[in-house]
Formats: sequence, structure tokens, C-alpha cells
Amino acid sequence: MRSLLKRIANPASSAFRITFFDPNDTDGPRLGPHSGSLHINNVSQHNGLITISGTAIESLLELKQKTLLEYAPLPRRTHNAAIYKDGIIYNDTGSNRLVIADRKNRIKQSFDVPEYEPSTLSNAHLPNDHARPGFARGLCLYGDDVVIGGSSPSTVSAYSLSAGRRVSSINISRDIRNCIHGLEVWPG
Repeated sequence: MRSLLKRIANPASSAFRITFFDPNDTDGPRLGPHSGSLHINNVSQHNGLITISGTAIESLLELKQKTLLEYAPLPRRTHNAAIYKDGIIYNDTGSNRLVIADRKNRIKQSFDVPEYEPSTLSNAHLPNDHARPGFARGLCLYGDDVVIGGSSPSTVSAYSLSAGRRVSSINISRDIRNCIHGLEVWPG
């Protein structure tokens, strides 16, 4: 059995509870077109604290025992939110940028993801709710000064915190349907 974040009866409610997940139990998660309405996209740990975030959850949630608490507020449409030093770090996908903020979500630093001329992109005709250029997603740290982020179309960028700017970027494809989602520095 695994723990599962589950909304209380009203799907529009912002209240959460922790339950044990049993796929054969009738009290399991809702199925159907709105069953993924929280869009949980990141679960991480920091010094033993487990955090959860999703594009429809306006908080970075911390799991303590069997309780979910707000660790920090977030804007809607964020990806990869996590604890960072004395605050938080996340991809503000709605604003096409990577953000470092304090626990009240007061922005300390932000970095715009790379933009490309529309004429150089493929599948740029798709609706923005399907795919779009600038979609910020994918995030990892490299040492104490560099943050690596992904974006659409298939771009990986390195940002220097001390310099306050993007220091490197590589584009793999100009097809806006392709976005870098998961990033991790491989131990070497």
C-alpha cells in the first residue's frame, strides 16, 4: 500500500487528506476526465521533509506524519517546485521563467527561458494548451551557483545565480511539442 494525496468529497475543495491507496477499494481515487485535476508533477525531499507540488495546487505542500501543510505559496501552473536554501525554487510555467523566492513567494531572482523566432519553430500552429514555446519545465541544481532548467522547444539552459543570468543554452529540437521535463545531474 502506498500513501496517496486525495481530495475530500468536493473536487473543487482545496482541502486534502492522506489515505492509503488500494486499487481494489471503492474509496480509491476518482477515475475519469478530471481524475488528474491536481496535476501533481513534483515530489521531492529536503533534509528529510517530503514536499509535493502540482500545477493546480497553489502551494508547495509539506508532508508531516499524515498531514499536509503549506510550506510556501505558489502561483498556478508551476512545475518542479522544491525547497531551496531558505526559500523555494520552481518553474513558473505560466510566465515562462525559472524563479527563486522566499517562503512567502517574494521573488529574489528570476530567469526568462530562451525564446525563438516563431518562423524557426515547427508545429507552432498548435493551441497553447497543447504545446507552446517557452514552456518552462525540468529543473536541477549543479553545485551552489548553477541551476539547470528545461523548456520548450527541447532546450536545456544553465543559469548562474551569482551572475544573475543564463550562461549557457543548448537547443535539441525546434518542435514545440517537445519539452525537457526531468533533469538530474548524474554522479560522476
